[in-house]
Amino acid sequence: MKKEKKTQEKRPLWKQPLLWWAAGWCALCVLAVFIVYYWRVFYYFDRFSPMLLTALTALVFTVLYAAVGLTLHFVKSLAGRAALLLAAAGLLTVFVSPPMQVPDEKDHYLRSYAISMGRFDFDAERGYPADVDLFVSSFYGAYTNANNGAPIKQYYHLADEKDPNGAKIADGAVRSVADQFTVWRSGLAVLEAGGDTGAEKVTEPLVVMLIPYLPQALGMAAARLCGANALGCLYAGRVCNLLVYVLLAYFALKGLSRWRGIFLAVLFLPLSLYMAASLSYDAQLLGLYALAASLLLREEFGKKERNLYLAAVVAMNIAKPWINLLWLPGLLFVGKKEQRKKLRPWIGIAVGAAGCIGVTALFTWYGRTFRFNYGEVGRMLGDTVNGVEQLKFTVGNPLRSAAVLWGTLFENDFFLPGLGNFGSLDTMIPAVAWLSVLLLGCGTVSAMHHRPLHGWTNAGIGLFCGLYTLGVMMAMYITYTPVGMVRVIGLQARYFLPAVLLGLVLLAQLAGWLQRRSGITLQAVSPEVKAAQTKPVHPVLLIGFIAAVLGALLLFQTYFIGPVTWVLGELPV
Repeated sequence: MKKEKKTQEKRPLWKQPLLWWAAGWCALCVLAVFIVYYWRVFYYFDRFSPMLLTALTALVFTVLYAAVGLTLHFVKSLAGRAALLLAAAGLLTVFVSPPMQVPDEKDHYLRSYAISMGRFDFDAERGYPADVDLFVSSFYGAYTNANNGAPIKQYYHLADEKDPNGAKIADGAVRSVADQFTVWRSGLAVLEAGGDTGAEKVTEPLVVMLIPYLPQALGMAAARLCGANALGCLYAGRVCNLLVYVLLAYFALKGLSRWRGIFLAVLFLPLSLYMAASLSYDAQLLGLYALAASLLLREEFGKKERNLYLAAVVAMNIAKPWINLLWLPGLLFVGKKEQRKKLRPWIGIAVGAAGCIGVTALFTWYGRTFRFNYGEVGRMLGDTVNGVEQLKFTVGNPLRSAAVLWGTLFENDFFLPGLGNFGSLDTMIPAVAWLSVLLLGCGTVSAMHHRPLHGWTNAGIGLFCGLYTLGVMMAMYITYTPVGMVRVIGLQARYFLPAVLLGLVLLAQLAGWLQRRSGITLQAVSPEVKAAQTKPVHPVLLIGFIAAVLGALLLFQTYFIGPVTWVLGELPV
């Protein structure tokens, strides 16, 4: 008998995937045209040819769109997909984030550059090549969302009318980051011609750490071997730091069957990627936080997971000691009771504490022994900050101290607006803050139908979130805030991200409990939803990627295009 050929029904044209991908690309090109036109109309932006800027914007959108398509087509695991999309959005952030605008990036840059030159000690009298001096002087200061020079005048006292010869920024004038790139290129041309730019000589900063800067230094060393200048070294260091974050994110998501939406939301948070795409060691810390939290929440927690967890906590304490010791008691709350008995958590906590304290003592000794010519190191706020006196005041007035902590949280709206806080002098982008809250909400909703954790585990998570938040605030209150002040100085939203990550797990379970108590039938009990939990398709993956790209776009607009600045005198009479 002849085998009958099966007739395959042809899909209608409107169901062809290629057609939908092509339509999506066309929509992005239209969006690129609109965005550039919007910049020209609303911001009077005329630094580049409109055609050139439109083509570049469309090219960036095309590359990102292709990255999504290729990732979804060729990569089959959720962890792999998330890592590649984090890398794509992170690379965009690397280049749209202006030099030296990330908190303390000047010090991070100088320390990383010194290590890339083979300097493994710390000397305040040692300088850098001439292009580094020019680079630092070209991108001094910090800009806020006003972009009109006001914060620079405040911080550097450039508006002093008694000094007519000093550098000034006229009221209402705009000094954009693009102008600073012009200064950098002009000075670089002078250096290449053998001239002297007159840039102030910079020396090594008071940052006495090595291990947290090795990825950045490795990238800078490779860039220098290829002949890159100081700006190229900055980008190379950022890229290597980002790769560490991406790698840690991959291992955090690998093997995690529940709460994946929450982890994706926090990992793709614009603020998280902003720090990951910088020279700050916070990139490594955020990745380690995600890895440690994912290990605690895995279905199976054996000796391998315990050892990896302890290694992650020890690595945290290399960059930021003491506060991260709070992760160690997590071993008491992990998994089932039988698992905890088998793992002997108290022994693990003791070993982890010994490792953390040991590396802290080792690097503290190293930093003091191999530090030269720094003299007496003062505090940023001078004698008004006294840790011992502040500690005595706090212990002696516990109710007042509690009121100060609560008041600080309340007047800062629990730091939710801080999710859109970028730059070393608080560049606020409110749209990014709202976008971030929406992203975290999507991650929480996506996990509300998961099977709840054990009550003992939830108690440990709640205790950690409370103690970590309290620890962060008390650390800044005692070491950074003048004695007796009624608010805590120096707090930023990024400091609370570990508590946010695990706190959202509790919030998702609470939302699920409320839904069950309301009598609504849970969709998660259906076989289709249970099967979807094991597939590499997750809606928050694409939502998070889109949020990260939008955050980078708004960052670019804020720094390079600039918001509208006008005064009443500009209006026609």
